[in-house]
Amino acid sequence: MNTILLIAVYLQGSTIVPPVETMTVFGMPTSMFLVFVATILVGSMGAIHYVVVHVILGKPVNENIIDRGTGGTSSIEENGGGD
Repeated sequence: MNTILLIAVYLQGSTIVPPVETMTVFGMPTSMFLVFVATILVGSMGAIHYVVVHVILGKPVNENIIDRGTGGTSSIEENGGGD
């Protein structure tokens, strides 16, 4: 049975094993490695922003949202969003 299958595959000109993308750094495909690097870079930028602006400069995190209907701002707690 296996011999017939192998002959049929050979006559069709296809291969049994599908092509595999070449692995690179850390055993990941190139596209996945680029997403991994981009995630690390963007996360680092966010952490640096938080430390510089909110910890060192002492600026509080603004938890007000813009009410686009009236153009004013309203607190999250006033809208029932905070606990």
